[in-house]
Amino acid sequence: MKRIAIVAVAALAACTTPIAPPPVNPGDIVDDECAGGGVAVGFPLRAGDYTVGQGNGGAFSHTGINQYGFDFTVDVGTDVIAARGGTVVFVIDGFGEGSADVSKAAEANIIVVDHGGGTFDSYFHLEAGSFAVGLGDTVQSGDLLAKSGNSGFTSAPHLHFAVVDAAMQSVPACFAPGDLVPATNDVVAAVASPLEDAASYPRSAWASDLFSSTNIAIDNDVEAFAIDGTVHIEGRVTDGKSIAIAFLAPFGGGDAINIVSAATDADGAFVLDYDASGFPGVRTFGLTSGEPEVRFNVGVLAPVVVK
Repeated sequence: MKRIAIVAVAALAACTTPIAPPPVNPGDIVDDECAGGGVAVGFPLRAGDYTVGQGNGGAFSHTGINQYGFDFTVDVGTDVIAARGGTVVFVIDGFGEGSADVSKAAEANIIVVDHGGGTFDSYFHLEAGSFAVGLGDTVQSGDLLAKSGNSGFTSAPHLHFAVVDAAMQSVPACFAPGDLVPATNDVVAAVASPLEDAASYPRSAWASDLFSSTNIAIDNDVEAFAIDGTVHIEGRVTDGKSIAIAFLAPFGGGDAINIVSAATDADGAFVLDYDASGFPGVRTFGLTSGEPEVRFNVGVLAPVVVK
């Protein structure tokens, strides 16, 4: 399977495929919740006993946006299954052996599944060429996604699993049944998921406050993890500046590319049509206010796939 870049775009459907439903506001669908807060999920591995090499807040790499996550110590080639049903919205495949060098962080093979309620299940360090699903596929809990591997920033073969938002920011989660939140070095007994699959999974939209740290509020529905051609954005600048700026950036960091700006009205409102054509691959998408001299590290950057 070819490697796709991070501004996420849905794959082209055959003309006989029904048109996908429009994005939904995250508030329209309520995820199953853990008793102590967070999102309830099934196990991403088949039934068996597994050691958690690193839990929430693990010192090696579970900090910052990756604070909430679970590293299951498994051999390369172990089945990785869908923890919940949803739509495959992000795929990176093709990277080989990783290492404990942080420069390898952008070289992990990844699958992200949109659950339809504004949360996404992410599976990292997968084995190259083992993917059983592709962009746009619908999966049910327990379906085979890929095989575990050792790609990217990793000290040993394992599966990193986390529930994330549209900016790949990890969020609290627990495993059903039992609201289990395993810690580092715990041994857990994975069982079949008791969660019910939905009849369909509408695509999630960006949350209105996704770019609040860069003083932008989003007022219209923009499909999360997908930019296909021109994306239409209606929003507001919240810090009094008179310009809204959109841009792409390389997944691994570096200067912003294809910078597009739009003036705001007296109330800070703006309308911006961003043409992402000509910049295919795994990228990130940024929105900020101010002057159009921006770099990759300006705050929140939404992952996308650009065709």
